[in-house]
Amino acid sequence: MNTVVASILAVLGLTLFDTASAQLIHTCVDNKQGTIRVASTAGCRSSESPLSWNQVGPAGPTGPAGPPGPQGVTGATGATGATGATGAMGPMGVAGVQGPQGPQGAQGTPGPVYRAVLQSAAALPNSAVLQINNVPAGNYQVNAFVRLVSTSVTANPKIGCTVYVFPQSGGQFVPVQAFAKFYKDTTSSAMSGLYAAPGPFGAALNCGFETPDDYYSGQGIEVWPDITTLVFTKVGDFLP
Repeated sequence: MNTVVASILAVLGLTLFDTASAQLIHTCVDNKQGTIRVASTAGCRSSESPLSWNQVGPAGPTGPAGPPGPQGVTGATGATGATGATGAMGPMGVAGVQGPQGPQGAQGTPGPVYRAVLQSAAALPNSAVLQINNVPAGNYQVNAFVRLVSTSVTANPKIGCTVYVFPQSGGQFVPVQAFAKFYKDTTSSAMSGLYAAPGPFGAALNCGFETPDDYYSGQGIEVWPDITTLVFTKVGDFLP
């Protein structure tokens, strides 16, 4: 009997399984003839034995992996994503080496010039004062020149000249620089210096005998400035 049933199952390609583990097809096998019929809802007869098998066979083992397929075509470029947030500032880098010195720039425009010129003044000591007023604050290059003329070539009075500045609003004369020590063999002298003015000011160039003795030794001798020049050229703004 068992041989007959196994032969039938082999021909049909069916496998016997436990009825509790899968959906089954229920049949009845004739105990004498070995014939099989599908069981009705009433079940098998007394001359038959019940036989059931699965409607679906078990899954076979996994087959070997197939060869890789050909590479597909490149897809279209996607849309640009949104800009991300700005990252934190990184640490300051090391200072680079100093570059070569650049070419010299073009000469700047000359600053304002304040000038006074005196020619053929009266004899000392009653004159030879040259004055400039209303000069604005700033840094100045100061230049002065004096040439004296005397009626005597033997007298030896000492004559000196000094540049003074004073506040334009009024105040004491302050000497900037003394120059021009005149003797009988010296007839001209010049000076050059710098002056920083914090506010508006005036300036004067004054020449005279250095001591009363020099004045008295020159009695009867006329000495006067032939040409006297005082120039203040602004070279920059005042920096305290």
